[in-house]
Amino acid sequence: MTSRHQKTTEETRQGPDGTIWMEIFKAPVLDDDGTVLGTVGVARDISERKAAEAGREAALAEAQRLARMRSEFLAQMSHELRTPLNGILGFAQILQGDKKSLTERQARGLKVIDESGQHLLRLIDDILDMARIDAGKLILESHEVNLSAFLRGVCDIVGVKAEEKNLLFSFRQAGMMPSGVRTDDQRLRQVLLNLLSNAIKFTDRGQVTLSVQASVAQAGSNEYGSAPLVHLRFEVQDSGIGMSEAQLARLFQPFEQVADAPRREGGTGLGLAISRKLIRMMGGDIQVHSRPGEGSVFSFELVLPSAHPQLPGSPGRGRPIGYAGPRKSVLVIDDVRQNREMMFEALSSLGIKVFGANDGQMGLEVAVQAIPDLIVMDVMMPVMDGYEATRRLRQLPSLAEVPIIATSASATPDVEARSRAAGANAFIPKPIEQNALLEALANLMGLSWIYEEPEPRPATSAVNGGSDSRLVYPPPEEMEVLRQLARVGNMKLVRERAEHLKQLDPRYALFAARLAALAEACQSRAITALVEGQAQ
Repeated sequence: MTSRHQKTTEETRQGPDGTIWMEIFKAPVLDDDGTVLGTVGVARDISERKAAEAGREAALAEAQRLARMRSEFLAQMSHELRTPLNGILGFAQILQGDKKSLTERQARGLKVIDESGQHLLRLIDDILDMARIDAGKLILESHEVNLSAFLRGVCDIVGVKAEEKNLLFSFRQAGMMPSGVRTDDQRLRQVLLNLLSNAIKFTDRGQVTLSVQASVAQAGSNEYGSAPLVHLRFEVQDSGIGMSEAQLARLFQPFEQVADAPRREGGTGLGLAISRKLIRMMGGDIQVHSRPGEGSVFSFELVLPSAHPQLPGSPGRGRPIGYAGPRKSVLVIDDVRQNREMMFEALSSLGIKVFGANDGQMGLEVAVQAIPDLIVMDVMMPVMDGYEATRRLRQLPSLAEVPIIATSASATPDVEARSRAAGANAFIPKPIEQNALLEALANLMGLSWIYEEPEPRPATSAVNGGSDSRLVYPPPEEMEVLRQLARVGNMKLVRERAEHLKQLDPRYALFAARLAALAEACQSRAITALVEGQAQ
């Protein structure tokens, strides 16, 4: 008879990380011939599983830490870059508004400063948008949008860009276009301008077309009430260089620029990646069809609630030069001297008395003494930040009702929400856009702006380059030079040629002025019509 025996032992141990685990093993069970009948290895299985779980948790924690660090770094860099841009773009807008005192050379220089600053701002926004989308923090804001005015504004911008390259730009619409829709117009404009700008960039000859087709998608109730849903199809087509299958496969990857090196200037490679993510957030997707040498077609479809927005205001008013009623005062609290100077120039030129303070604590002291009609409050400041200063102002009976406009170069929804929670009446991100500032001032202080008289527009024939009996035309050899410059679209040389004509003979001054104005507006076809009008 074979004898068997078995002894079971349990031992509890603590690992290096403090975790308690239990090692269970059985003593050997031997048969008469010495054969081992017991088993081991349970403790090893438990410890390996625990180690794997701990490793995954550590990796997740590290990934979260790196994502948080990246988010904080991008937010800080955005703040540091937007802060000087506030002064650059702010003064550029202020000086551009004083056109009568500017020479043509100064006006062109200011335009370059403004365009370059806006380009840098778009690059910053692209990087931040991608970070917010990846972190799930980008939120779409739906507004009632006048669709016709919206599309006209997009076409006006793109038309100038196409004109600069001597390309034909056309807009086509089909179906029953609604008067308005509810959507995030800023983000939709961002997508359309990106697709159209790319189309122009990669097209050397021919045309770029924006097509919009509308139809009723549904007439039932939805989250916006009983408004019908509108199906919109947007299509951007060009006759450009096109793309290969390999390029299409990489097209929507972040930081990818599939074109040859000479065409990669002026971008981060984020535009298309952001555009696709935005359209997907709106419920659609961007499709693309392209072949090398045959151009490209980008399209997307959206289903949006219809709306009845207010009609856009009548254009043609000049810039504000003052306001009706008693003189108002504004306190600007900002730790950056250049920002305070920019606000002083913008407001004092309108007849507003301006006080300044370079931190929240000083701002409180000045506010108590001056009792301003409105306060412009920077958020990020030393000594006392704008949040705390705003909260304390709201606790003072003499200042509790004074309107406060919060501003910040950290232009995030969280910063705006914190500013309003502290007591701010409005929020304007930096760089401060002058029209947004003027609108906020008018709303919060009840101002009625007094506008300068707009300059009379020239007759249609003059704008389009038609003939004018008052013009004295230069000799044929000069006209031929202008014709060639207009054909290649070199507006810089056209402006220089206009200056040359002024010096050549005072009788050509009116012609030169008209030529320079058309060149400034990048109207190469109108210049051609002006030149060929004499030939006819």
